[in-house]
Amino acid sequence: FFFLMIRRPPRSTQSRSSAASDVYKRQISDSAIQEKILAPILDVLTEFRDKVRLAGKNQDFTHIMNICDEIRDDILPYHGIRLEDKSPGDPSVWKYADKEELLKERERKIEEKLKKEALKQQKEAEAAKKKAEKDA
Repeated sequence: FFFLMIRRPPRSTQSRSSAASDVYKRQISDSAIQEKILAPILDVLTEFRDKVRLAGKNQDFTHIMNICDEIRDDILPYHGIRLEDKSPGDPSVWKYADKEELLKERERKIEEKLKKEALKQQKEAEAAKKKAEKDA
C-alpha cells in the first residue's frame, strides 16, 4: 500500500484567503492614499467647473478668463502645482513645484502689481494736477 501524504504549508506561509485578504486591504489602503492625494485637487476642479458653467450660462467670457487666471495664480500654487500658459493654440503645461517657492513667487507678483498700480495712480494724479494748473 502506498500512502499519499499531503503536506501542509508551514504556518508562516499564508493561505489563499489570507493572501487575498492582504491584497484587498492593500487596495483599500492604496485607494485611501489616492483619495487623500486627489481630493484637494478634485475639489479645486469641481469648484472651477461650477464657476465656469455659471459664467458660461451668463455668457460672461471675461469672467471665465478671470476664473482661469485665478486657478493658475491663486489656487494651484497652494497645492504645489505650477500651470504655465503657452502661445494661443498651444496647450498649457502643469508641473509639480515646491509649494513654498510658488507661494513666494505669488507674493512677489502681487507686490509688483501693487507697485505698478500705485505708480499708475501717482502718474494720473500728477497729470490731473498739471491739467488743473494749466486750466486755472
